[in-house]
Amino acid sequence: QKHRVALHRPQGLSGWSHSDSGKLVSDICSTQITTETTYRLPKRFHDEKYRNYKDVATEIPDWEIKTTTGDGPEFWHRLFAKHNNAIAKMNELKPAIIPKGWFKVTDARALKSLEIMYTDLSK
Repeated sequence: QKHRVALHRPQGLSGWSHSDSGKLVSDICSTQITTETTYRLPKRFHDEKYRNYKDVATEIPDWEIKTTTGDGPEFWHRLFAKHNNAIAKMNELKPAIIPKGWFKVTDARALKSLEIMYTDLSK
């Protein structure tokens, strides 16, 4: 069975960081697979090689990541913007560079986004 995630979130929420800067990652993998961006998974591949997100279906055939447009649901934006510093401190990393618009997401908009995400999942 393939690994699937219906609701992708900023990778920094899981402690992913840029290896060159030590900053948490604010990117979302479902948008990264359309870019030239790279990733590293040393525990999975037993090496330090950087791989292209756009090749993830070939590199990790048991993962299914569907392309999304935009930055993802506002719920994740609000959560990550609010807890960026605490997550960085907990992981002994530097905070992510958060897009300015993420700080403007209100609790009401975040909750509406969450409602829409789960309504879409039940279809």
